[in-house]
Amino acid sequence: MDKLIRITKNITFNDLRTGRKSPIDVYAEQIDSWLFRPLRQLSEDKQTTFENGYAMFGIELLFFEPHGKYLSGNTITASGKCFRFGFDPFLKFLKQNSLIDKKTLGKIRSKNFYEISRCGIFHDMTIKSGLLIDSIHMGGAKVFYESPINNGILVSPWNFLDAQKKYFDSYIQELRKDTTTDKYKKFETTFKTLFQY
Repeated sequence: MDKLIRITKNITFNDLRTGRKSPIDVYAEQIDSWLFRPLRQLSEDKQTTFENGYAMFGIELLFFEPHGKYLSGNTITASGKCFRFGFDPFLKFLKQNSLIDKKTLGKIRSKNFYEISRCGIFHDMTIKSGLLIDSIHMGGAKVFYESPINNGILVSPWNFLDAQKKYFDSYIQELRKDTTTDKYKKFETTFKTLFQY
């Protein structure tokens, strides 16, 4: 039966159990198949429909809560705290790679970004006050930048996708590089909790 039950198209639970695929392989493939592949398909329509930006942003936000569990070793149960635990390292990555300016970063940190973005989309199918999708692509390569409307924040879901993929790839490389680190041990603890094999 394990040969039939698939985690992704290319990986079965038997692959995981027998060691043909490692937990890192599974997580990398899962995020690529379940998150990045659909996002790439939505992003192809960048110039003709801005509505895809809302769908993209919703899917992009799905990443951070489970990622927070992997970073914490599955020790955080409140969804808002889990989200922030996964989202804060991404903000740091954006800052290090000049994909967000200092002022906008300060705005995001001072607001309850979880509530205005993730809860807004998933509870009310809207983005709450102060955050808008950049549907005309004003921001160059930046992911978040200052909005000309009400001193708010603009987000580019298309740039977000590129940055999120780079961030995730660097996380996976870090896990593969050294499986004795605290970061890897927390990843492994969470993986074993989520994948009962």
